[in-house]
Amino acid sequence: MSSSAASLQLLSPSLPAARHHRRRPAVLAAATPATTPAAPQPPTKGTPDGSRLEPRVAQRDGGYWVLKEKFRQGINPQEKVKLEKEPMSLFMESGIRDLAATPLEDIEAAKLSKDDIDVRLKWLGLFHRRKHQYGRFMMRLKLPNGVTTSEQTRYLAGVIDAYGAEGCADVTTRQNWQIRGVRLPDVPEILDGLGRVGLNSLQSGMDNVRNPVGNPLAGFDPYEIVDTRPYTNLLSQFITRNGRGNPDVSNL
Repeated sequence: MSSSAASLQLLSPSLPAARHHRRRPAVLAAATPATTPAAPQPPTKGTPDGSRLEPRVAQRDGGYWVLKEKFRQGINPQEKVKLEKEPMSLFMESGIRDLAATPLEDIEAAKLSKDDIDVRLKWLGLFHRRKHQYGRFMMRLKLPNGVTTSEQTRYLAGVIDAYGAEGCADVTTRQNWQIRGVRLPDVPEILDGLGRVGLNSLQSGMDNVRNPVGNPLAGFDPYEIVDTRPYTNLLSQFITRNGRGNPDVSNL
């Protein structure tokens, strides 16, 4: 026997000895007719509810979008405030200037103007600190990709410096500026100043698209695939219609 045959014999498992069994007689089963399985039935499709396809909003004069009358049952207080008066009109129709010239006592005396300072001004980025700093506002800006210039930063520093201990600024997790301590009579002038340095606070709260964020090292990152700054800037300009207000996307 050759060495290769010997190796093969050692590695092969031993097989049990064959056993002899008596063959059992075959049993023939009675033939049964073959049954054809029923074809699966297609699912029944119901008629779609046409009311679910109906748009629930309608456009008012001025381009503002509101909930239709038939869909207003059970809406929350914020939605009711929007129906009573379009928040964006405070900016687009210069309502903020009249509101800023109104004494706070007179504002508090009427529900409409009280809702202005507590709710509608949020569409302009102004949040009344009623519980913790009554009569003062936090102003949230739009700062696409978190890019700010020295001129813009100096302007914001000048605004909060005028408020002394009541004024301060936040750098937010959405790459944004927030300034605190703002008084309502100063708002029109602050808004004008923001425009002069290329900033705005429009549509930075409530039912709006928030500040577009991007790579914090955009333009400097040697491994970046795309510099996100131009895109976040264009997106913000579209959302706010270049700082003039865009009611198409202000009631999302």
